[in-house]
Amino acid sequence: FFSSRRRHTRSLCDWSSDVCSSDLDSLSREELERRASPYGVPLAQLLRPATRREILVRMLRNLESIHAEAGDDALLARVRERLAVLGEGG
Repeated sequence: FFSSRRRHTRSLCDWSSDVCSSDLDSLSREELERRASPYGVPLAQLLRPATRREILVRMLRNLESIHAEAGDDALLARVRERLAVLGEGG
């Protein structure tokens, strides 16, 4: 979600390239809403803190990508097992 001083947010969309944490203090609400509008999700929903489960799933998805790119099948399988336990496999 945020491109600097990363904060974990819901994975409804990823607008991290459009907004960084320092923007929240300097941009008007109208500008933030304009930047969020292409995603079709209300700004308040994008700014809502993520749950612990959502943070964990996002971290595991990131690890899944890293291990897949590295060709580390053993670690990839372990990450996918954890995602399956959370009902996020597939």
